[in-house]
Amino acid sequence: MSTLSVAVIRDVQSFDFLNTEFAKAYNVSNAAFDQSNTAAIIANTALPNVSNAVFAGDLRVTGNLQIGTNTVTIRDNHIISAEYYRMNTANHMVVVPDGNRVNTIFTVANAAFDTANNVGPQIAPAFNTANAAFGKANTALQNTNITLAGNLSVTGNADFSLSTGFIKFPVGTTAQRPATPAKGMARWNTTLGYLEYYNGTDWYSNAFEGLVVEYLVIAGGGGGGLQVGGGGGAGGLIQNSYSITSLGTSFSVIIGAGGSGTTTSTTPGYQGTYSSAFGYSSVGGGGGGSHVSNNGATSGGSGGGGGGGQSGSVAGASGTAGQGYAGGNGVTGAWCGGGGGGAGAAGANGGGSVGGNGGVGLAYSDWATGTSTGSGGYYAGGGGGCSDSGVSTLSTGGTGGGGGGWSTSYTGRVKDATVNTGGGGGGVRDTGNGGNGGSGIVIIRYSGGQRGTGGTVTSYGGYTYHTFTSSGTFIS
Repeated sequence: MSTLSVAVIRDVQSFDFLNTEFAKAYNVSNAAFDQSNTAAIIANTALPNVSNAVFAGDLRVTGNLQIGTNTVTIRDNHIISAEYYRMNTANHMVVVPDGNRVNTIFTVANAAFDTANNVGPQIAPAFNTANAAFGKANTALQNTNITLAGNLSVTGNADFSLSTGFIKFPVGTTAQRPATPAKGMARWNTTLGYLEYYNGTDWYSNAFEGLVVEYLVIAGGGGGGLQVGGGGGAGGLIQNSYSITSLGTSFSVIIGAGGSGTTTSTTPGYQGTYSSAFGYSSVGGGGGGSHVSNNGATSGGSGGGGGGGQSGSVAGASGTAGQGYAGGNGVTGAWCGGGGGGAGAAGANGGGSVGGNGGVGLAYSDWATGTSTGSGGYYAGGGGGCSDSGVSTLSTGGTGGGGGGWSTSYTGRVKDATVNTGGGGGGVRDTGNGGNGGSGIVIIRYSGGQRGTGGTVTSYGGYTYHTFTSSGTFIS
């Protein structure tokens, strides 16, 4: 018969051993709970590490009892009811009745359990100590800075009301916004200079305090005339300020094209088209006059210069008040055209077979420097009138992008106006076509860092500039 794997309690000395071992176990437990946050773990592992475990009652296991690789042998007696078992010399278990011995052993067993029960209250202070330790750990966590490399998700509420400090939001440019934003995201936009949040459709902010912008709106310049052609007038120029009161407001910006120079002596140069921003428009420059049948120049932001008519002096056309000036007169007989008007002055009259110079534009040197536009810091110069055949002295376009005049034999000037200046095209004496007018431009600026989008954005002299050389949208 194999060895029976049951622990047997022999006598009173066995229960003494029981009490001693329970005391050891609880002492270890109490010491363990005195440790800080690891108290519960140490207490939990203390009892299983005791060398011997003796139970003063029955051991009942509803599942499987695994003893490892060792065998628990019956050293002496095992008590069941009024009998006890023992192993004989042949390793067989025999039953030996002994009611008195049974009673004695159960009495001792009861006393052992009473002792064990008395140990229980001693555990309570240990648990109190453990709770206090966990409380200290919680306090320590509250006073510690926490850095997370990933995302922090809170399914409940986050309450920051106990602090008098601050919440620091993510900081980045407009270009660094999340590629796939979600409703409720918030961040500080360094490009625009305010706190923004995503409302499910677009980025928005309630922190907008208004924005005052200055704008420069220049229309396309007029084309030059042909065959004793006058210079084209510069596109109209307006400069003012505008107060924006709402964040995210969109403003349409339109850039006018320059008028083409005429290809026939029977028609004047073509007028430039308007530019606009913030609801304000500048008028395109007037076309330069041509020769046949006294085809006169046309009015515009600045007026076109008069062509050399078949008889008499041909007057230049008028400009628009507040935007530009009139063109100069052409001369019959001397066969030279008048200069187109500019934003800063009227075009010069032709005379002595030399065409009139285009009217000077207006200087906005800081705007020109800050945006790398304009011509010599000026915008909207008029085109020069043509000179007579064989005359080497040629008229000049007005400072600010105006094209120069040509004679029949001499074409040393650039007859086309500079693009995005609103300058007028130069007049031509005989063949080809009149000079083309320059396209318009819109420049918006405001003090401080960027607080809007649209156009080409630059900074200069404490201002942020938005330059539009083609039509687009400015958004506050």
